[in-house]
Amino acid sequence: MSGNFGLVFHLWDFAGEPGTLLDRALGEVGFDHLTVPVVTGSMEQFRLDPVHPPHIFVTEGGWHFTPRLDSYQGGTIRPRAARWFGKRDVLGRLREYADERNVELVFRVDPRAVTSLPEHEPHLRARNAWGDENPSAGVCVLNADARELLRGTLADLMRYEPAGFQLVNWMADLAVERGRTRQFQWHPWLQRLLDICFCPACRQAAAVAGVDPDQAARSVRVHVERMIADPENSDDAGQLDEDGVLRSYLDVRRRDTLTWLARLAETHDRHRRYMLVDHWFSNEHWSEAETAFADLPDSAFVQVFRSLTLALSDFDLQQSVFGPAAGRGINSLGLVLPVWYPFVRQADQLVRTVSEAMRAGVALLDFEGLEDAPGEALNWLRQAVRFARRG
Repeated sequence: MSGNFGLVFHLWDFAGEPGTLLDRALGEVGFDHLTVPVVTGSMEQFRLDPVHPPHIFVTEGGWHFTPRLDSYQGGTIRPRAARWFGKRDVLGRLREYADERNVELVFRVDPRAVTSLPEHEPHLRARNAWGDENPSAGVCVLNADARELLRGTLADLMRYEPAGFQLVNWMADLAVERGRTRQFQWHPWLQRLLDICFCPACRQAAAVAGVDPDQAARSVRVHVERMIADPENSDDAGQLDEDGVLRSYLDVRRRDTLTWLARLAETHDRHRRYMLVDHWFSNEHWSEAETAFADLPDSAFVQVFRSLTLALSDFDLQQSVFGPAAGRGINSLGLVLPVWYPFVRQADQLVRTVSEAMRAGVALLDFEGLEDAPGEALNWLRQAVRFARRG
């Protein structure tokens, strides 16, 4: 049973205690790569008895490396570096550390989580069917300036020679949320309607494809009003599927996003892995991705489904999206798994889940949350990876 195993590890933990936990993880588990979040939103992390205080690490987020501005000359938006690392090149130090241990680096990029972007650049914000700014949605992924910022970021990061990238939440109509208290949390389809973007970039993409964005916006408003008026009888998404204009509006913009990502992947080394982390994962997205990446036979674009919101005790990978999605034309599958409570409560649970993932066709598996877990979690992780590798 083959697979590529990685550990999600934060730069600030490497800066605070170079070696120690990471040395143990690489030595005892034998990871193939490290996944490093290099562009994030604000984060707060409690560390149990760290080698170097403070016990609580806080960052406002941003780019966790010093950007080289010449990489961003093609766009009008400049990246915003986080403040915690000062003038240190922590990412460069990690690159040297990984080279010494023959471990690859994968960079996780999440620009939509950087709240300062839409705050300082209002034209990047998504807009709902009423034309209002949608604070939960973050930056619209069809916006040309947002895309150029992402392109520049990946080009800038190439100096650190990554094996690939994880593009987090880079999907049309995918709400970022980031812990906001939102209305209608009890009605997911109503929330999804409110998250559909009708910013100028989205409207233009639809119009070019022959879809009337005004009619699609009217459809959203009508559906929302009906769902609010009769919530008990509006849980079924079938009524949305029957709305041809709205369906076309959604499909056109999702295909536009995937096609753009495929072109972006093609501009880099074809032997690198590219990953899209999508919380609204569905078989529908697989068919779209299959079409968008059909012309990239030599690239390895990995579509990753994050299961962080799922209780693994009730999670059967064989019956999940990975079963029907495997072998549908995408080069490989990937998964991000937590390593500790509350999603993983005992060793055999993690061992079973990892083995099921390999059997379901997962080619790349990342483990997340080791820095926050007790020491026994490393033993669980070692058992899971060794058992999976033995097949």
